[in-house]
Amino acid sequence: MTYNAEIKTTDGSVGLYINGEKTAPVLYALSDIPASRSNTAQAQRNIANFARAGINLVSVDTAICIGWHKSSPIEFDAVQAEIAGALDANPDAGIMIRLHMNPPYWWIRDNPDECVLVNGELGVDDGEQARLIRGDDAADNHLRASIASEKWLDEVSDILAQLCRTLCDTEEGRHVIAIQVAYGMFGEWHQWVNDTSEHMRRRLCKYLREKYGTVEALRAAWNDNEVDFDNARMKPDWTQKASLGDYRDPADSMQIIDSQYTIQLTTVEAISRFCRVVKENWNRPVLAGTFYGYYVCVAEQSAPVRGHLLPERMFEDENVDFLSGPFPYGDNRKLVVGAPMSRGVLESCRLHGKLWFTEMDQNPEGLDFFPHGDPDKLDETIFQLRKCTFHPILAGQGFWYYDHRVIPKLLRAGVTNSMAGSIFRKVGWWDTPELMAEIGKMQSAMQKYTSRPYKASADVLIVHNPKGRFYQKNFTEDEYQLHSSISFAGAAYDEIYLPDLEIAEIERYKCIIFTNCVLLTETDREMISRRCEGKTVLFTGAAGFCDGKTAGLANIEALTGMKVGILDREERTARSVWNKCEGASVENKTMDISPQLYIENGYDTELLRYAESGKIACARRGNMFFAAFQRTSTDFMREILRESGVHLYCESGDAVQAGCGLVILNCYEGGERTLTLSNGKKITVTLPRCTSAIFDSESGERVL
Repeated sequence: MTYNAEIKTTDGSVGLYINGEKTAPVLYALSDIPASRSNTAQAQRNIANFARAGINLVSVDTAICIGWHKSSPIEFDAVQAEIAGALDANPDAGIMIRLHMNPPYWWIRDNPDECVLVNGELGVDDGEQARLIRGDDAADNHLRASIASEKWLDEVSDILAQLCRTLCDTEEGRHVIAIQVAYGMFGEWHQWVNDTSEHMRRRLCKYLREKYGTVEALRAAWNDNEVDFDNARMKPDWTQKASLGDYRDPADSMQIIDSQYTIQLTTVEAISRFCRVVKENWNRPVLAGTFYGYYVCVAEQSAPVRGHLLPERMFEDENVDFLSGPFPYGDNRKLVVGAPMSRGVLESCRLHGKLWFTEMDQNPEGLDFFPHGDPDKLDETIFQLRKCTFHPILAGQGFWYYDHRVIPKLLRAGVTNSMAGSIFRKVGWWDTPELMAEIGKMQSAMQKYTSRPYKASADVLIVHNPKGRFYQKNFTEDEYQLHSSISFAGAAYDEIYLPDLEIAEIERYKCIIFTNCVLLTETDREMISRRCEGKTVLFTGAAGFCDGKTAGLANIEALTGMKVGILDREERTARSVWNKCEGASVENKTMDISPQLYIENGYDTELLRYAESGKIACARRGNMFFAAFQRTSTDFMREILRESGVHLYCESGDAVQAGCGLVILNCYEGGERTLTLSNGKKITVTLPRCTSAIFDSESGERVL
């Protein structure tokens, strides 16, 4: 059989069609570790297990450097063999190839001028590795080809084209449905370091010419009378001093901002080029995509360099069919009770017709001591399985089960399962009858609901502006806590990037939350005013601090109508003075952003006061709320949502998920719960501890 893969958006969903049939976008994925080569016993066993569970899409991991010889002809049989191994286990499999674009080590050694430079120095030459991406961690700083290297781009593009033409008509190639191009840190297109190589500098000069047009404009922007389009220097280091605490002013920071933007630009240009090569050299419909679009809880302080801050470039590119990434490694991973969420901004992907795949790499509970997880914690493992895998499905997107390992530094003290952190382990995470039976039931439900036209449920919208990262020196991960508070309050939410507010299904939303939108241009502000008319709006943190030309607290006042001041000392706790939830407190445990703000005047109603100084931390003006920091609490958020007219599915404090015709109640403590569907129907159930209960959003029928 020959496989053709396409994305169609005719029914509101980003539908994955295999040979014309809409298919649940769910895969089983082998990782890059040696134990996950497709011809190993554990890989074969687990591919077959997932086939029996109804999952016939398989991702294999390989690299373009295998068979790329210095003097001998290039060979592609290793890539072909990786596919063949998967087909040995499941002859009906459709294959996604995760294809690493790393050149061979001999190439890197022969081409030091094409490599990343950190402070003018090459990385460590640590030789060949058992894992191709070993040493990608920033602290290791190994020898790597610069993403800005034209020689690397040219040679890899030529070899990729040859690979596609050679492979597509083979028996193995006829099973290929997608090619995922991978490079950068861990293959996930994060820049390793502040690359200041000559290649990156030349790309900066080209960008500056495109952006400013004249030397005079460049010199004015950089506040430098000596700079021109030939001698401009990279200055991307994210740790450089900012103008006001952790916030940058374009008047004195444009060299930093332009340097960071250039580094981001080389990433999306490389991805675009490789996806185009795939499309042009495969002789039938095949998907091309990559790791990109990470936003929430990504890279922390290094986000301006290592983050994915130009998603619009991927959305505009017709050669890019899908984006992907793991979920955030916050409380959803650390704590079983943690609310599920995505690292990607999924509603923006849907609006642009791009399929998103979440990498579900949450290991079973108790893996530190048991090869397949602690049998006494099976309920916790299934609880995690359901809430993590259904999260992208409810957003009209997909995922893959990533059978990996626990990173050794994350293992608990006293670990006795020697396979937990090993790259040579011999078992799969879900290789038990109980877990595979659960996965089979989940797959059946996913296939049923994803085969239908997509039905959105969210009436809360979270808006992000990734370009605001260029105007910050420091970040918190409080976005995670914001998402959690909405979910635990009982509401369903969507996320978009700021430009997509223009095309969002705005009529659905009752409450629109702008989080970490430090940069809001005059055009952005006009769009927000127009598109959010009549809606409840919440701005958090230093929203609008920069308008693209100027920066300062006056810009926040212009946006919110409230005058903002700077606290003279750090405060970690704010308490509600709102009569709807008086006494509730908000703890800013992770707030490390300077300066810390408060509201002086311009409000109608004060809502939160700092515990020590008594100064106002959150206030309301008409239908607009402004919180001078990002963090909130479930009780406080619930009242804002209730005031907005948002539908609350459940008010028990359990995390709620909704979309795609389903509602999920993640009941950790257990007990009697009442679920109110959006059509008014009420369902009362008694649930055991650690139950992720899934219901049809119309009938209320229990699905799982």
